[in-house]
Amino acid sequence: MIDDVAAYEQLVQLIEEELELAGLGRFDELAADGAERAALMATLPAVPPPGARTPLERAALLQQRLTIELLRARETLLRALGDVERGRRVVRGYGPPKRSAPRLTESA
Repeated sequence: MIDDVAAYEQLVQLIEEELELAGLGRFDELAADGAERAALMATLPAVPPPGARTPLERAALLQQRLTIELLRARETLLRALGDVERGRRVVRGYGPPKRSAPRLTESA
């Protein structure tokens, strides 16, 4: 029974690591851990053993926390990108005016 549940506890541990990495903003490492989790999940049976209930419930809660953390990080990134774009517009405002191409008019 312990061997059956060990993989599910390993899953919980991987999600905990992912949550920590997300909190630290280490997204490259997070992607690698995500791949490791996917590989582990591929080995799990379609119907988990009864003893896996507790680790699976914990994994689900941790996944919710991870999702929230990733959404926060995304929001922070989008705000930063907006600040960069605003800064670009301000800098352009201090630049020399654009010169329009001379217009030739046809006279008769």
